[in-house]
Amino acid sequence: MVEKNTKNIEEIWLEHLNAPDCDVDLAYAKKNFFDSSKESVLIKFTDNVIERTNELRVMPDELFNIYFGYFIDFIIHNKHDDFFASEIADCFINLLNEKLESKSIKDKSLIEHSHRGVDFLYSNIDFYNKDTDIYGDMKPRLFSLKKVLESY
Repeated sequence: MVEKNTKNIEEIWLEHLNAPDCDVDLAYAKKNFFDSSKESVLIKFTDNVIERTNELRVMPDELFNIYFGYFIDFIIHNKHDDFFASEIADCFINLLNEKLESKSIKDKSLIEHSHRGVDFLYSNIDFYNKDTDIYGDMKPRLFSLKKVLESY
């Protein structure tokens, strides 16, 4: 995080946390994302990708657009355990699909970064597509995501 933006980001968090319809998971999201280094957040994704995905899911668009890049970096740059690879890819694909459908992504550079994440998974499909009996075939899902991102 850039120091000069920390106060503005904290105000955004507080505004949403104090809203009457605030999702309780947003408080957990703040603990895991706000004022944390990229390295720290990437470790937290490794510890529990399902929980981090859910925390991103409940974030208002304004916060999601700030923090989703960490998930993409986690996909592209972290070494993933073979046992969890399909789960990680499925979490990413589902979340990105949801956010694209709801038009939540507002930043063109985040769209481009998302495209790189999808391309990475697509080019490593044999590693991430091992549990088709649980998660389905990811290749057509990634292909569909690529098309949506290209037209976004």
